[in-house]
Amino acid sequence: MKKTAVVGMIMIFSIALDLYCHGNTGLQYLQSSQYKKAYEVFKKNSYVDHAEDQFYLGAMFSEGIYVKKDIDRALYWISKSAENGFPAAQYIYALYLFDGKYIPVDYQNGEFWLRKAATNNYSDAQNTLAVFLYYGIYIKQNKKEAIYWLKKAYQNGNRAAAISVAKLYIYGSDFIKQDKKKGFEILRNESLKRPRNVEACFYLGVHLILGIYIKKNIVAGTACIDYAVVQGYSPAYLVKGICQMLGYGYKKETINGIHNIIHFFHCFQS
Repeated sequence: MKKTAVVGMIMIFSIALDLYCHGNTGLQYLQSSQYKKAYEVFKKNSYVDHAEDQFYLGAMFSEGIYVKKDIDRALYWISKSAENGFPAAQYIYALYLFDGKYIPVDYQNGEFWLRKAATNNYSDAQNTLAVFLYYGIYIKQNKKEAIYWLKKAYQNGNRAAAISVAKLYIYGSDFIKQDKKKGFEILRNESLKRPRNVEACFYLGVHLILGIYIKKNIVAGTACIDYAVVQGYSPAYLVKGICQMLGYGYKKETINGIHNIIHFFHCFQS
């Protein structure tokens, strides 16, 4: 895995909208686009060390919502929120420290805050910690511990972790005994759960089409691939394009197949 930048500013604001929405007056204002009122509530509560509102105030500064975009202020409030125990803030602050775009790189502190968030049962942090440990990104490689955190993230409902756990069961690993039935059960559940997990649909579709570790079912497999294509999942374009060119599972359509393959490479390069 490439060491690319791990922090997208929009990610912070997205988390602010997704987490702990109930009972927070500021968030209710934010979600109803009453930005001035949201800002006033967050600001007032932040000065009395309300960790959740400190995080959301930082999110407003990071995105320039109602206030002028100010990364320094965003980082100040996010770090305060992290220190006061808010898991989402601990996770985001860790990513800033790993990334080094707005503050100096500090892998040791990044690991500290990432582990804090993971220990506080924040599933995105658990999944990210698992990935970093498994591949040795920013943190000393430890595959056994990576599997531990991956399973924790999956148990806490992280859908990206579910795909990784499913793959490990299907193919087996040094730390997870191969259990193809369990792996495909996870993929099926993820592909059916609303909203449907597009990546799960794709991987399930590929295995069904090819009959790898599972009974071949081309009709069900192509339906999964088609869903992934409709959702814009770029690898699905490649698979569909190849199948169209070969006339495998799809009507043989060389031109449409080439167009789908080209679309995949355009997505890959962008």
